[in-house]
Amino acid sequence: MSLLRVRISRRRRLPAPTGASGSAVSKSPNVKSGEIAVLDTAADLLTLRERSGKTSVYVLSAKTHYNRNKRAAQLSDFKVGSSVVLHFRKSRSDGALLVSELDDAVSWMWLAAMRKTTTAAIVKLITDDTLSVTIGPENIPLDYTISEKTRWEKGGKEVDSTAFKPAERVFVVPRSLPSGSIMARAVADTTAGAAQEKERMAASVHGTILKVEMAAHKLTVKTAAADTRNLAFTDETEVVLAGKNVPLATLKTGLHISARVRHEPGGDEEAWRITIETSRRPSTAKKTPATSAGAARPTGVIKPN
Repeated sequence: MSLLRVRISRRRRLPAPTGASGSAVSKSPNVKSGEIAVLDTAADLLTLRERSGKTSVYVLSAKTHYNRNKRAAQLSDFKVGSSVVLHFRKSRSDGALLVSELDDAVSWMWLAAMRKTTTAAIVKLITDDTLSVTIGPENIPLDYTISEKTRWEKGGKEVDSTAFKPAERVFVVPRSLPSGSIMARAVADTTAGAAQEKERMAASVHGTILKVEMAAHKLTVKTAAADTRNLAFTDETEVVLAGKNVPLATLKTGLHISARVRHEPGGDEEAWRITIETSRRPSTAKKTPATSAGAARPTGVIKPN
């Protein structure tokens, strides 16, 4: 009988907080989830009881961000017994655990998606340093940080922020900031435009070679985001096929490549390493009959020897 009770007790153990998808909140060592055991608002201290039963004391401050039900909140919206997720850092001076963000699990998961996913939004207001929008059918408000590095695209052309007006639909490419805020890396009026702007800011380009100008040291590439990019290269540019360096002359129209690029002042781009992508059979793919000797290979693919 006692053994049966032990087994039942283990089965009833509460699960870790999850988002709507059921996935765990976070595995980061600077993120903890649990229940508020003690909340001392006078001393700005919060004691968190984790699922394991461990308790730790965290310090709140004027810089702590609070979110509940996907909206900005205040400390007064949380009580002893509330299930929360917090992000913290350790103070270098005294080792105190300083809370930068305190959310309920739903808000944490939603904001995690906002920090890494290009999102459709409706413009509310654009200031010198903030893009204020609403998101989804719930019209959830969200403020993105913007700067001179934020890229703006409308109608397929580079524009500035004044080209966008309140009530317009935009697609925002985000980047998470150490402060907990979300920066708008790029803002566009179409999903294709946002994808291309995101791709243009990346350190690598994937696509198909449309044209090779060996004398001019230039490649024209149709990218994965359907953009056309002109990449310069030099005699020192590495060209790699199947893990081995090969001559620049190996570059041909139709090849699928991945290029590591440097963004030069003035907007020029230089490829310092170009990898020719080879065909690989996925490990989970089913075996198919061998092709006949006269069958044509897929265009744009080099098979390593």
